[in-house]
Amino acid sequence: LDELRQFGIHEELDRVIERFLQAGSIAAMLDLVLARCEADFEGERPQMVKDALSYLWCARGGLAEAELLDLLGSADSPLPHRIWSPLYLALDSALFVQGGLLNFFHEPIRQAVEKRYLPTASEQHTYHKRLAEYFTNRSGIFPRKVFELPWQLTQAQEWKQLYHLLSDMDFFQAVWEQNRFDLKMYWVSIETNSDLRRVEAYREIAESPLRFDLTIVNWLALLYQESGDLDTALHLYQKLEEICRTLGFPRDLSAALGNRGLILKNRGQLDQAMALFKEQEQISRREQDEASLAVSLGNQG
Repeated sequence: LDELRQFGIHEELDRVIERFLQAGSIAAMLDLVLARCEADFEGERPQMVKDALSYLWCARGGLAEAELLDLLGSADSPLPHRIWSPLYLALDSALFVQGGLLNFFHEPIRQAVEKRYLPTASEQHTYHKRLAEYFTNRSGIFPRKVFELPWQLTQAQEWKQLYHLLSDMDFFQAVWEQNRFDLKMYWVSIETNSDLRRVEAYREIAESPLRFDLTIVNWLALLYQESGDLDTALHLYQKLEEICRTLGFPRDLSAALGNRGLILKNRGQLDQAMALFKEQEQISRREQDEASLAVSLGNQG
């Protein structure tokens, strides 16, 4: 009905109705809609429908309109609104904006786009790579880049580039703060599909933690611990303890003791673990840190 509303030649209406009635499914009908959009809106910008909807399909959580116009434009300037807006209005029932990001309104339109424009893994990789290149070329580290770039590299299977991105400690910190589980997911993907390893990526920190921010070292130790590389995690926690004792950071020391104790407890080294938990308890009582005290007593129990 929406298509009929947009069709302006009354004398040809029966033909259009017949064509849409012959569609055997929602997906087939949506394919006709996409074909009509191509015929109507690609005069000034060839393949605009395919490119715009393929970028939306490949985006992790949608795209801001400004991002999409950048992607559809030239190297010098974004696509003008006067070219984009008619297509956007024509697809009004298929798209929606949430949190400032444009995305598909329902799954059937997403499926229709995939079938028509991105039927193969190779074609999907092409658009994931373009999105990755776009966010790579945007200067600085900001939330949208942190959310999209490593995900796009993962989908494009660009493991070496993703490895180097996560090896950058500023970007590592940004991903960790946004969602540390994403960081672990990316490393699992890298290590499953290549011979690249996080141990090598962060070796400099593991060997010389004094040169880096304590928060970074602690996050890295947690990453190794939760990923199962317990030897490296133990090494980092021991280094953290040494640093905290030297610089006089009791609460950070308490956390490092507790984390190292957990690893030893899970390895069955109970006496050594208990000694660490006892020291953690003493520090927590002295610092009146009730949360750390509760954790320590729970682990002792």
